[in-house]
Amino acid sequence: MRKLIPTMAAALMLAGCGTPKVATHGPRAPRTGHAIFSAAGCASCHTLGAAGASGDVGPNLDQAKPSAAQVAAKLRSGGGGMPSFSGRLSPSQINTLAHWVASVASGK
Repeated sequence: MRKLIPTMAAALMLAGCGTPKVATHGPRAPRTGHAIFSAAGCASCHTLGAAGASGDVGPNLDQAKPSAAQVAAKLRSGGGGMPSFSGRLSPSQINTLAHWVASVASGK
């Protein structure tokens, strides 16, 4: 069992924590930062108080206080165990999510 846990954790990270592709247009496409955060499955990996999220795989966004540019770059390119979301979110959704995370994580 001990050998299985690291393997499962690695599989989750490579799979993007099980995040589904999010509708990028149409009536079902999330339009607010909070809705995109939820629909993209960000809460399964990240802690962010404004979203009621307490994931512990990725960085605690309340503590990290990333800028919108940092969030957008990470969403587009991935890295450090986080997958790219450029195939799951539209450029507009990435920007909306990045600005929302930066604003609520910084307390502004």
